[in-house]
Amino acid sequence: MAEVVVVAVAKCKDGEAERMRAVMSEVAAASNEEEGCLSYVIHGDKNEPNRLVVVERWASQEALDNHFTLPHTQKVGENIDALAEPPQIYFCEELPA
Repeated sequence: MAEVVVVAVAKCKDGEAERMRAVMSEVAAASNEEEGCLSYVIHGDKNEPNRLVVVERWASQEALDNHFTLPHTQKVGENIDALAEPPQIYFCEELPA
């Protein structure tokens, strides 16, 4: 099965960056323990302090699909509207060279 890469970009609402980072840190810790998660890393944009970029690597689409069913993933969905503008989410696959 092909590896799946997810890149999510979210701009935090004013005054919510710290809270968003806390929520995402919990999600990252839990996600990195999931079977099929190769990495789940949160990045801060050096030029825009209120922007977070999450880069996830999954062993398969099945592993990613399972990830979306878990409580820690659903917690993000429950909190995202209060903390950030609607995120841009990109589902990626490696292209042949």
